[in-house]
Amino acid sequence: MSTGAPERNQNALKWKTPEERVAACGRLCDHLRSGLGFDCWEEASFPTIQSYIEDYPIEFKSDLIDDADRARKAFFQRAGVNGMLGQIDGFSSPTWKFQMQNICNWRDKTESEVNGNMTLSIADQIRNEQNGDTETE
Repeated sequence: MSTGAPERNQNALKWKTPEERVAACGRLCDHLRSGLGFDCWEEASFPTIQSYIEDYPIEFKSDLIDDADRARKAFFQRAGVNGMLGQIDGFSSPTWKFQMQNICNWRDKTESEVNGNMTLSIADQIRNEQNGDTETE
């Protein structure tokens, strides 16, 4: 009676040889540098990528992948700068902001100060100071 494949066999590996793994890592890095993310790499899912980084650190070098991911973020940051300078026809700052929120985990910041039972935004505090109000109700 068969109990399945021997433990740690390589039958299910997507890339079986070191050469295949190095080439796949290079394709992943190219994909990231082009501005695309892990979740849309058609060759493998993110959990698969993580397992290759853990199981084959020589072929799937985490530092190369980290560098490529930073280049992906820089790609979008450069696009924002170029768009703000008018160098990209049809640049959509709301779309760019949405992309940055997703790619770089940017979030709108709400800064407030709690004073007793009242919460004042920073803008409210500045207005109060300009109007000479030093106490909050």
